[in-house]
Amino acid sequence: MTLSAEYRQQIADGSFFKTFNFTDNYLYCACDVWSIATGPEGAEKAKKHVLQPWDDSCFYFPYSPKMSCPTAKELERRAANRREAEKDRKLTRRAFWVAFTALVVSILATLANLLWNIWTHFHPFKP
Repeated sequence: MTLSAEYRQQIADGSFFKTFNFTDNYLYCACDVWSIATGPEGAEKAKKHVLQPWDDSCFYFPYSPKMSCPTAKELERRAANRREAEKDRKLTRRAFWVAFTALVVSILATLANLLWNIWTHFHPFKP
C-alpha cells in the first residue's frame, strides 16, 4: 500500500495499526523508492519508518537497483540542480571577492592620494 497524507495521519494517531495485518504485508512509497516488509513486529517498525520527518518527500534513501525509472530521473534532476546551484554560489563568492578587493584598492589609493596632497602642501616642491 502507498502512504498518502491521510494514512500518515492515521499512523500518527495509532488508528491505522489496529486494522492492518502486518504479518504478510509490506509498505512502500508511491514512487517506488523504498519498501519495507513489516512482518510480526510490523506495527512498531512501520510506525518508526513512516513517521520520520521527510517534508512530504520520500527521496531520503539512496538509489537502489529496484528503483523505478521516474524515481531515478527525479533523483538525477535534483542532483543536477544541486551541482548547478553550487556552481552559481562559487561564481557569486568569486565576484564578491573581486568587488571586495577592488574596494580595498580604491580605499588605499584614496588614502595614498590624500597623504600625498598633505605632504606636498606642507613640503612644496622647490626647483
